[in-house]
Amino acid sequence: MQIAVILINWNQSETTIRCIQSLLANQPEESEGQLFVVVVDNHSHDDELARIETYILQYETEPIIYLIKNDRNAGFAGGNNVGIRHALEHYRPDYIWLLNNDVIVQPNALTALIRAARKYPAFKIWGSTIYELQPHLHFHCAGGFRYNALLSIPTPITFPPPEKLPTGLYYPLPEMDYPAGVSMFVKADVFRTTGLMNETYFLFYEELDLVHQIGGKWHIGWCPDSILHHQSGKSTGSKDPNKGQGSHIAHYHGNLSALKYTWRYHPLYLPVVFIFRLFVKSILFLRHRDYRAFRPLYLAYADFLRWLFAKAK
Repeated sequence: MQIAVILINWNQSETTIRCIQSLLANQPEESEGQLFVVVVDNHSHDDELARIETYILQYETEPIIYLIKNDRNAGFAGGNNVGIRHALEHYRPDYIWLLNNDVIVQPNALTALIRAARKYPAFKIWGSTIYELQPHLHFHCAGGFRYNALLSIPTPITFPPPEKLPTGLYYPLPEMDYPAGVSMFVKADVFRTTGLMNETYFLFYEELDLVHQIGGKWHIGWCPDSILHHQSGKSTGSKDPNKGQGSHIAHYHGNLSALKYTWRYHPLYLPVVFIFRLFVKSILFLRHRDYRAFRPLYLAYADFLRWLFAKAK
């Protein structure tokens, strides 16, 4: 089985290198699959890009890592699409693993995904078991999330705890609405037949949109034995996501993408989401005294209205 891993880097060279190291240290046996890694740099600063280039140079004689330098920050969907196009053209992969650069791959994580995909080929996307590293190592989600479309609230699936399950089992989870974007092991034919990720979203909600593209949540599975450790907020530049001090980029695009997604797939819910989200976010920012977050919130709402009116013309 041919596997192409897509990693997005944006001014996080050390984080990306650590992810690659964990990935290469836990490659599957040759009998299980062949691995290729595509690193897409989303127009990082020169020094950050240079660190990535220097690291990748050591693999020149064994070209399993390829670096693509974007001339702009294309976002999550746009950056992944650049990597997906390259992988489809050059590696003819069976599966494409969309992996956050702020994860540490644990032993047999990829091997477990490969075995799950072979055993249940009808599933188009597999999610991993995610543990968060901050503020301490703890179980975060079993493959993905439920999503309350009326209130635009995602909830991680945390039952059953993976340590209470026997190994080697794979689960379709009807209650999972979308896989965690941290790790999406996607059948390459999804991108060949239904197209690439929707670049309407610069950041966030791409996973939910992708599930709609593949025909709904019944095509998603969870692989408990594929375990990843994730440092939440690193890839988006959040300062301290546990204290509500997220980056302006995350605040802005989280709200803008939520409104765009609701308009596209749940238009009747848009008035509720529009008001509820603005109210709840404002309360949270006040509670955390994160007053600077109000500006990206209001900018997101203003830009959504401009985007909506432009589409109506």
